[in-house]
Amino acid sequence: MTKTAFDFTDIPFHNSLVKDYLTGELSSEFYGERANLEGFRKQIENFQFPMSHREVLVKSLKRQYQDFSSDLVLNQIASLTQENTYTITTGHQLNLATGPLYFLYKIAHTISLSEYLNSQFPKCHFIPVYWMATEDHDFIEINHFYSKGKKFVWESEQGGAVGRFSTEGIDKVLNALKRQHDVASFSDELKELLKDAYKEKSLAEATRKLAHRLFGDKGLIVIDADCRELKGLAADLWMKELEGDFSANLVASQNSKLEANGYSIQVNPREINLFYLEKNKRTRIVKDGSDQYALADRSICWSKSELFAEVESHPENISPNVLLRPLYQEKILPNLAYIGGGAELSYWLQLKPIFETVNLRFPILIARNSFLLVDHKTAKKCEALNLNWIHFFKSKDALINFEIRRVSNIDLDFTSAHSNLDEQFNRLRKIATDTDKSFEGAVNAQEKKQKKGLYKLEKRLLKAQKRVLSDHVSRVSLLYDLVRPLGTHQERIENFSSFYNQLGQSLIEKLIEESNTIQGKFVVIEWDF
Repeated sequence: MTKTAFDFTDIPFHNSLVKDYLTGELSSEFYGERANLEGFRKQIENFQFPMSHREVLVKSLKRQYQDFSSDLVLNQIASLTQENTYTITTGHQLNLATGPLYFLYKIAHTISLSEYLNSQFPKCHFIPVYWMATEDHDFIEINHFYSKGKKFVWESEQGGAVGRFSTEGIDKVLNALKRQHDVASFSDELKELLKDAYKEKSLAEATRKLAHRLFGDKGLIVIDADCRELKGLAADLWMKELEGDFSANLVASQNSKLEANGYSIQVNPREINLFYLEKNKRTRIVKDGSDQYALADRSICWSKSELFAEVESHPENISPNVLLRPLYQEKILPNLAYIGGGAELSYWLQLKPIFETVNLRFPILIARNSFLLVDHKTAKKCEALNLNWIHFFKSKDALINFEIRRVSNIDLDFTSAHSNLDEQFNRLRKIATDTDKSFEGAVNAQEKKQKKGLYKLEKRLLKAQKRVLSDHVSRVSLLYDLVRPLGTHQERIENFSSFYNQLGQSLIEKLIEESNTIQGKFVVIEWDF
């Protein structure tokens, strides 16, 4: 088994906001402490968290784990009553059968970082936490997964918060998955793992059990924040949001600063960034006049006093959207850091002013690790073609064109030809300006014509060389499809099952072992199977 690691700053990274954060070029007005040991030391020194919140958290987690747990997990939960215990958190949707591979990568990184911090700060205790996005209502995003290129879909007519969904019908998907995989060393273990998890009645409980079976022996705590006692701790946040002029204005102001610095915005705020939960429904709350509120579908209307009374008596019915969920998380967890992907970190970087306004400490933001898992046979193909794994960040067409130029015995690099053409027409424009400016339009037209002709010639020559090098092109194309299923990163498509089928828990152990960094890396692991 071998590995190759790349820093995120050394690979093509299209999210300029997160890249500048990782390199230290982003202004500190958009984040808190830096993601290094000194940053964690400062975070610990300045951290405050109410003991009353710890007690509610522990009570809630004990109830959530009452049907299955382990001594290690119960001890982890109990330790949260201690002022020197902190959490390191990641979050993810309740994807069916864990969904894409990066579900595992997030949790592995959270566990590895917690273990590292425990070694560096022996007077403190750090607990890895997986926050289940149980209140998400976008079922289409989570009802499927891919294994070996085949899509498996769970059909259901249920609606509302997905964590509350019944698991009825998932067994059909799991049976189809069993037929997909060849019999391997850990086939029975994989089958039992999934079967046991989805015996649970709700999708939230099934996902908790699956995550516990995979990572529980590493001390992972799985939290479902869709519960009355935890939401009660955040009732003041919900009321502040409903009063108006809170998160929307602050985020809009921060967005303007980001845009002024040339960054794209991940999420735009609404006037009210809260939902109302009912059976099979999760509906936006909107302002309906100065002191009137309603659901977006107008199925319920409230006066201000009625809605505030509802928040006080039934906080479990209030659900934050993507912009307020981070505040809710930090309100109920003694959390030091959040581990997420590029898109997640982008919207966290929009939120610092909201945290400051409600006196919540902003967590350290950490880019999760990315992995590419390949077998020995695939690695040999890459080596035989003399390709580097970093080349697969290109599109397939770009990689093929790159390869044609690289291996061709004809010089297909037209860079100098384009440069020469630019120089010639720059001189012609100067001559036209110095003699008769009316000729400048003719010069520009001729330049456009010749550049078009040169690009056309280059394209035709590349096409001709593709035919000459058709065998090489075919081998590169087939390898690309193995490394980049459906044209995107493996971790965003492929499910863990095809790897677990071969490797069992050693897959989990290796991912945790190779996640031993604070800020993430891109790691290629070549397996000997």
